[in-house]
Amino acid sequence: MTQRVEKTIGDIRRSLCPVFHEMWERFSFYGMQAIFVFYMINHLHFKQAFASNLFGLYIGVRLLHADHWAARLPIGSWVSAKP
Repeated sequence: MTQRVEKTIGDIRRSLCPVFHEMWERFSFYGMQAIFVFYMINHLHFKQAFASNLFGLYIGVRLLHADHWAARLPIGSWVSAKP
């Protein structure tokens, strides 16, 4: 094989690791969503609409706080600086 073909094959192999990592991360995240809602419906005896809305509210609040103020608010540093 030529050097160019070997480089291309190497690039493809190196890019497969992050692709598979992302795929399994998403698979487990969405799988846990389904299991959590299933648990709320069958074991906590919530209605399906309420369980889905509650989970949607949780995900929405978590995503807003993780990207908005919680990432910029160093609570641990603030607490440890207090006398």
